[in-house]
Amino acid sequence: HDASADEACIELKNLAKATKINLRQIKKALNKLKVAKITTPNLASTALHSLAKLNSRRSSVPTQNPLRHIDFTHAIKVAAGTIEAAVSECDSRCLSITCYALGKLAVSAAEYSKVLQLVSDEAVKKFDRFNTLELSNVVYGLATLNVHNENLFNAAANRAIRKIDTFYPQEIANILWSFATLKINDKKLFDTAAIRIIQTIHNFNARNISIALWSFATLKMKVHNEKLFQVAACEVISKVQTFDSQALSNTLWSFATFKIHHDKLFEAAVPVLILKIRTFDSHALANTIWSCASSKIYNEDLFNTAANKAISKIDHFSPKDLSMTLWGFASLKIHHKKLFDIAAIKAISIINTFDEEALSNILWSFATLGIINDFLFIAADAVFIEEKIDRFKTQGISNILWSYAKLGINRRALFDAVVKNQQNLFIDCEAQNVANIAFAFAFAGRAKCIMPLISKNVDRFFTYSSEEQAQLNLWYMSLSEGDKMLLTLIQREILARFSNSSFETSLHKSQYQQDVLLSLANLFPNLKWKTNYRCMDTNHYVNIANLAKRVAIQVNDPIHYVVNSNNGKYSLDGLSQLKQRLLAKQGWSVISIDYWNWKELKSDAEKQQFLGKLLTDKS
Repeated sequence: HDASADEACIELKNLAKATKINLRQIKKALNKLKVAKITTPNLASTALHSLAKLNSRRSSVPTQNPLRHIDFTHAIKVAAGTIEAAVSECDSRCLSITCYALGKLAVSAAEYSKVLQLVSDEAVKKFDRFNTLELSNVVYGLATLNVHNENLFNAAANRAIRKIDTFYPQEIANILWSFATLKINDKKLFDTAAIRIIQTIHNFNARNISIALWSFATLKMKVHNEKLFQVAACEVISKVQTFDSQALSNTLWSFATFKIHHDKLFEAAVPVLILKIRTFDSHALANTIWSCASSKIYNEDLFNTAANKAISKIDHFSPKDLSMTLWGFASLKIHHKKLFDIAAIKAISIINTFDEEALSNILWSFATLGIINDFLFIAADAVFIEEKIDRFKTQGISNILWSYAKLGINRRALFDAVVKNQQNLFIDCEAQNVANIAFAFAFAGRAKCIMPLISKNVDRFFTYSSEEQAQLNLWYMSLSEGDKMLLTLIQREILARFSNSSFETSLHKSQYQQDVLLSLANLFPNLKWKTNYRCMDTNHYVNIANLAKRVAIQVNDPIHYVVNSNNGKYSLDGLSQLKQRLLAKQGWSVISIDYWNWKELKSDAEKQQFLGKLLTDKS
């Protein structure tokens, strides 16, 4: 019986090599392993390697291929059991193949934890006998199963550093991938590998280059970073036609992650992307869109093709892929209506699986483009905001609050939940987070509720950008005079000084605004009107103001509006609403003129009649 099991190992090896799949012989070999034991660990590792090869063929054959119905579970257990029982007899090849094959077979690390531990310990003892391929296969297999054996990886790193000049490109790439996958920051290993890659980059193929760069970017490893990526960029450009979807997306992602803007690289990549993007899976597509957007690369054909591909693959998108894709379009201010409508439906259907980052990025994307999707935001309320907010980090909360406020959505339950948990949520706030949260609570009419957060962070004013200062000033102006006195004198002075900052970086009279001004002058010839008047009480610019009557007329261009994708209706964004409230608080009569109403007026008489009615109704 034992002899038949050993024969089965050899048979599986030959069957895995064969061009055609012999289903009958595979079943026969597997049946032998059910009634007999494998006598040596070397044969057992051969069986595992053969099963891994067959398994990879099973995943790539058409669905009608009967191989998909064959269960390798028992055979894997028999082979692993033999190795476990005689691990001390394993040579370097046996140990290497075992780790590699179990990784390729994607076994349960928990179920096979004992054999993985024994093999790892034995490998450490015998590492001086391992060649470069065996070394890379051991760490690659364990990393694939997310198994971090500290002793093994330390020993592997030390040996790789000493022998780096003898490693082939694929072996270097696989070792770096393994360490990056397990988040093991071994600076000396990556430093040594970077030097070797720079010296031999011309020997690296597309896959090896992309894996190496991905590993450095994943760990944010900046050893020899600038030179490595510059050398790699030249090699990628020369070989860009050989890059498949995954290699190209990972390469661009790596450059974008390190904020390395290499225009020539992206220029070379864009035509290839357009040609090959139809072959991208959802993850590669999301990575590519995010990378181009992060590097400020916009090509109309590329993004149109990417949008259509994303729509066709939307059912396969994970929350992270979905959020990265929408973030890419939003950051470049590309509103692809069909994509965002379908993405909203997809997001709602899987909202329970969203983590903080994915949810906040999705909402941020809709808000940045001024799109309200009622069903999406209601789903976000019900599933995340009210149930999981205490698990969120400050960055996520900041983005979510800003998104609601930007769109003019005031959810009382949302702000109540944040106030209730603010002691746990607002830890180590960044300047942008503080400013976004301040703006959101000012919009919601709840400025006083986050007084502790502002008091704690306002003295970091030198780190705030002009836009962030403007947001904090809006918060300060939203407080009552009594509430302002709860701040220290220094804090009040700092916040008041922020009045010099403004969201309006450039002011001009639009044709629309000039038309309104002319009609007002004709309608009320005895009144003086100022344009782009800065109200010092609120630090806001009023499009057209009459100081004597304290009348503020806001001529709202399209940029001041958000659109509801469910009903097509437009409304003022949150910032415009807040500014008008603050003007009213200071005693101004605020009149808002919507651009779509004004453009319907054809004659001077119609325009004057329209303005007269607005002013009469207001008075």
